[in-house]
Amino acid sequence: MSKSIFLFFTFFLLSTKLLAEENTYEFVDTYNGFNDKLKWVNLDKEEAEFKMGKEDDFFKYMLNYKLKKAGYQSDDNTYTKYNDLYDEENMYNLLFNNYMYLNNEIWLDINMQYKDSIGSNYIASSIYRKKDISQESNIKLYYKPYSFLTTSLSFEGTNIDTIGHKSDYKVFKDNKNKKFSFNVKSDFDFFSIDTSLYQINRDYIYRKEKELDNDYIETSDKRYKGISLSLSKEVQNSYSIKTSFFKVDRDYNYIYDEEEDNSFKNIEEDYQGVELSLSKNLSEDIKVTTSAKVTDIEVTNSNLDYLIGKKPKYSPEKKADVSLEYSLKNIKFISKVSHVAKRYSDSSNNEELDSYTIGSIGASFFTQFRNKDLRIDLDIKNILNEEYYIYSDTQGDPRTFLFNIMLEL
Repeated sequence: MSKSIFLFFTFFLLSTKLLAEENTYEFVDTYNGFNDKLKWVNLDKEEAEFKMGKEDDFFKYMLNYKLKKAGYQSDDNTYTKYNDLYDEENMYNLLFNNYMYLNNEIWLDINMQYKDSIGSNYIASSIYRKKDISQESNIKLYYKPYSFLTTSLSFEGTNIDTIGHKSDYKVFKDNKNKKFSFNVKSDFDFFSIDTSLYQINRDYIYRKEKELDNDYIETSDKRYKGISLSLSKEVQNSYSIKTSFFKVDRDYNYIYDEEEDNSFKNIEEDYQGVELSLSKNLSEDIKVTTSAKVTDIEVTNSNLDYLIGKKPKYSPEKKADVSLEYSLKNIKFISKVSHVAKRYSDSSNNEELDSYTIGSIGASFFTQFRNKDLRIDLDIKNILNEEYYIYSDTQGDPRTFLFNIMLEL
């Protein structure tokens, strides 16, 4: 172990020099029955990756460090909103994965990630720059007494600090999330059953410093206690179906320092519902996926009497999506229709926003450029140019054309 740590920091200190070169260094050693693996991959002059691992019969770990001077932060969602894409100028990413097997029935997974990034995008024709520091941890203890039954205790934690600034204001965000859960999964011949008991704690601080106005500070802490039961069935290369039932008790505390009235709010909600998803391969080239969610949400207690018995604003009770994928050689065509039902736009439940249904289409072209994977996306969101409102003061996007190119370096 000490030899691995020493070699890791040696590579870490040489990272600046190595980024100026284009080489791959790999070291594999075996001693005392252990396998040590070290690998430095210089992807190009702007990006490099270091991997270190150890493995034997009872445990395995992998440490992955990625240094990136310039790049592009996006995701695989075909219908990603343009303003959600950030140009990442610097990014450091450290991953640690560990699997420890105590015996055939009990094992432990430990996963940690640290990410430090600087990026920018455009908001209202102005540049918004931000710096994110993200720390994530995931620890799971598994116990599998029978071949069809697996239980687990898990802890998931996320801490994200954000500093952003625009020409006329600065933003500071501190977002902490913790989740504790007990899970039971039963796999039978005809279906699987997943049951989960969980508690989620979310603490959030938002501070906005304005040049021409008073500062705004918002703090909130949220506590969720829930149970979920899912029934699923999957047939390889044919279809999959899943039905989930859930019930959650939600407790919110809000403090708005800018407001004089109602600056503190305590809200307790009863949130329950059912969600259904179905995926079906109509042929080797055509796949249809649909999902629907029906919920019932009610405020059960609050320090503001007029909220008790009301529905939370901007919480639709019905949502549905249908998508169709068609693959033709190295081109994939995707169409999607999304429906959101009516929802209240005020806490007193006196005003409603209309329901809306929007359609989108897109295509992805996969090829190679100089032996590197190249993907070209062309998407049209809200193809019928429907007018709709997400919030009472926020109109949904009109017909929008998106074009994206991704090249694997």
